Amino acid sequence: MPPEDRRAAIIEATLPLLEEYGPGLTTRQIAEASGVAEGTIFRVFTSLQELIEATIRERFSLDRAEAHLVSIDLGQDLLSKTRNTLDLFTHHMTSIRTLLMAIGHAHGKPELCIHEMVQGHREHLEAWLAERFAEHADELRVPARDYVSFLRLLASGRILSHEDDTDPDTIISLALDGARRKDNP
Repeated sequence: MPPEDRRAAIIEATLPLLEEYGPGLTTRQIAEASGVAEGTIFRVFTSLQELIEATIRERFSLDRAEAHLVSIDLGQDLLSKTRNTLDLFTHHMTSIRTLLMAIGHAHGKPELCIHEMVQGHREHLEAWLAERFAEHADELRVPARDYVSFLRLLASGRILSHEDDTDPDTIISLALDGARRKDNP
């Protein structure tokens, strides 16, 4: 296998492991998942830190984002899109948190400036989502982009609140209909 293909294969095998194990990821797990000897990893990457950084760069690449977005079906109606967008944001933010923890705990000083990559990825995702919600402009009280931002805030609040046991349907209802009862002016 050519070196660039081996490198790409190791990165692909590392990504799901990094999202699952975060800072506890070992080169042994990576070697098993990628079907190579542990020593092979260090012939391709100088350190676990370098491998983690390469994996995170790949995770936030625009090519990968585009390929992922093409595979997403949010549904056709506003309710389905809202539910699936909250799930998408929740998964996305949980993944980012795990990756940040992994890079923060890896050995050595990270050379990776992840903030710009995460910001660019978030902006790309939100623009894509706003396009999907734009067809429901007549059903929304706010512009589609603002509604998407609101859903992102709801998802981040759920992730940050460790004691949140609010039913997802209640959250979706509040997102779509607001908190004010319809019988009150």
